[in-house]
Amino acid sequence: HGSADAIARKFLNDGDSVLEIGAADGEFTHVYAARVGMSGHVVAVEPDRVQYEALQRQFERKPWVTVKPCAVGAAPGAAVFYPDRTSPKRSSLYAENVMDPGDSYLVLTTTIDALVASMPRAPKLIQVDAQGSEPAILRGATKALSLAIVWVIEVWHYGLINAGADVSDVITPFRAYAYTPRSILGKRLEWHEAYDYAARRIIHRALYLP
Repeated sequence: HGSADAIARKFLNDGDSVLEIGAADGEFTHVYAARVGMSGHVVAVEPDRVQYEALQRQFERKPWVTVKPCAVGAAPGAAVFYPDRTSPKRSSLYAENVMDPGDSYLVLTTTIDALVASMPRAPKLIQVDAQGSEPAILRGATKALSLAIVWVIEVWHYGLINAGADVSDVITPFRAYAYTPRSILGKRLEWHEAYDYAARRIIHRALYLP
């Protein structure tokens, strides 16, 4: 929970709202829920059926946490989801990103802008960990990108390639909206550094501050 705790302490207070895309096993969700408390709100989105049901059980006594069983992309609709039986966190909308595929199935898709509009108040923080779907997700977040929201983005370089994208497709929207990139430890980055870090590493998590 190290990075989650640090992020929560730095950017969240009691009563804040959080939107988490790709909640998986709820590791970050628990930290954010504890930080914002009962007067806050956490929306955790997870398309994997097994992980969604587990999240529902974990948070059934925390009504300020809403778990949604859908994927997020550029537009509302539906998409084929490919679960990974061995490593559920690697499940993806892109078959090439899955090492041990189970049976695929259709999931509903929505956008970040639609999710934000449905929340009682705009989130203070949005986290995205979507196994290659990040560029599509950001295309459906033009309104959210214009708000004063802290973003936490996990970039999987090879996952982006398998999705027909690259690191620049994640970084360019934040640059266009004049965000400030930082490492997960808080170090301010120049834009070329943000690109280089993400392109060099298999997994790279970074902050984008309004």
